[in-house]
Amino acid sequence: MKPTRPPFALALPMLLLAVTARAGGLPGGATSLTETYDAWQLTCVDQDAAVTCAMTQAQIDSDSGQQLLAIEVRPDGAGGLAGALVLPFGLALSQGITLGVEDQATTVALGFSTCLPAGCLVPLGFAADSLAALGNAGQLNITATINDSGDPINLNISMQGFQGARARMDGILAQ
Repeated sequence: MKPTRPPFALALPMLLLAVTARAGGLPGGATSLTETYDAWQLTCVDQDAAVTCAMTQAQIDSDSGQQLLAIEVRPDGAGGLAGALVLPFGLALSQGITLGVEDQATTVALGFSTCLPAGCLVPLGFAADSLAALGNAGQLNITATINDSGDPINLNISMQGFQGARARMDGILAQ
């Protein structure tokens, strides 16, 4: 299973949840902007002079076309990022997940909030002081438990391009 870049609609299952906006417009008077930074995609939309931006990444199984996971983050208004993971069905929801950066021993336990047709959601929040370490990491590690077998499953999110996408998003929202 090779991850591939998904079509726009699959990459942004939660764009409607984005709440961070600024008055003004996008560069060049555009109504929308989509840019790719390695594994991350930045999408900004200008509706009635309010700009909303989100950084996303989705992994799609190239054989089946099924979404394996997706992540969306956006500014939280306090210098950090907030968003959600969309994980596949078949996981032990009551056990939640653990999230860690590369090979660091420290992990954070997070719970599922709900499931939608696209998958099951895990709310995320990254404080401003943790973003430098996150941006310098090679990957974000997710560990969940398979519901039927009880076996752990490890999923990884590439952090390549994260800093570039975040810097561009911050620049757009600061205009």
